[in-house]
Amino acid sequence: MDERIRIWFVSTALPGKGGAERVIYRLITEMDPQRFECVQVLLYERGDIGRQLAELGVPTFSNLAQSRKSLKLPFKLRRLAKQSPPDVLFTTDNNISSFWCSAMRRLGMAKGYVLGFHMSPASLGRAARLSLGLAAKTADKIVALAPAHQKHWERLIGASPDRFVTIPNGIDIERFHPPANKAELRKQHGLPDDRPMVGVIAYLKPYKNIPLFIEVAHRVIKNGTPCHFAIVGDGPEQEMLQSDVRSRGIEEHFVFPGAVDDPAVWHQMCDVEMLTSIHTEAFPLTFLEANACGTPGIGTDIGGVRDLVVDGETGYVVPSQDAEALTERLLELLNNPNKRAAMGAKARERAVENYSSGVMVKRYEELFASVAQSSK
Repeated sequence: MDERIRIWFVSTALPGKGGAERVIYRLITEMDPQRFECVQVLLYERGDIGRQLAELGVPTFSNLAQSRKSLKLPFKLRRLAKQSPPDVLFTTDNNISSFWCSAMRRLGMAKGYVLGFHMSPASLGRAARLSLGLAAKTADKIVALAPAHQKHWERLIGASPDRFVTIPNGIDIERFHPPANKAELRKQHGLPDDRPMVGVIAYLKPYKNIPLFIEVAHRVIKNGTPCHFAIVGDGPEQEMLQSDVRSRGIEEHFVFPGAVDDPAVWHQMCDVEMLTSIHTEAFPLTFLEANACGTPGIGTDIGGVRDLVVDGETGYVVPSQDAEALTERLLELLNNPNKRAAMGAKARERAVENYSSGVMVKRYEELFASVAQSSK
């Protein structure tokens, strides 16, 4: 008899654009298969990560509904729960999947339910926040990514601290590591190796506030400090950002590689990375990846950034939307390679100790086992 704990990972789809999807991939592929059976339940389509997991042999149920108004979905979920009864449901902060997980928990179709908050409340509309707040009432445990992130959600949904567990995102420390030869790596990608490179790696949406990154870059260039800049990623603002750079006449200092298959290489090629988001970073995974590659970061003081960056040791935290403060800190690091190197080494050390995927997976395993045990 199979006595493993069966975890349903419930999502609308797993497209692979965000940090939450990458975390789910790591959990499903790295949790102990002797103790846990991982099943992905995708209400709509599979998406890139969903397809990858299915190809790896992960039990997958998808295309259960054509839209959120599908009348057949509750019946399909009930049949599926009888066929493959879940011990614990897990979903992140998608108001649709969290609604159905909450409904299944209320109806006794699952023994336990864990809701993971991966987004900042400020990034969600009022209806989504209300829906997630209602779904959280039935969750056995709620996961936040950092202490500041947890406090935001506590205030928003009126939940007591003892209902939360803080589990920071984790990354593959073996994949994200300092480069053996940064200059050679840049040559291979046709990039200048005679000056520092500053990067931002993000999905190019308005809340990332990439125009501020361009403004800071323009100030550094006008200051006469030799530097190259990389905006890595795609998204709805890509053309606008390229136009902004051209209109300032600074395109020779920039590279726009678009979406890349291996972001680790770009983290390794950068000397400094920046995060200029306005209000929506719960716990920025790309910043953590940069730290693991030995690249210090300068980020705005929002969400869980201060929980990730030790100001003055692994990077700098500056007020949101403050171009002057960002420029000042960036020039300080560009003009002091020894300080950059020391901060990068400290950032790598802290990432290895606290934010490896192994540490994250172990904490989720403990959480799922605890919820499954308490629901018996």
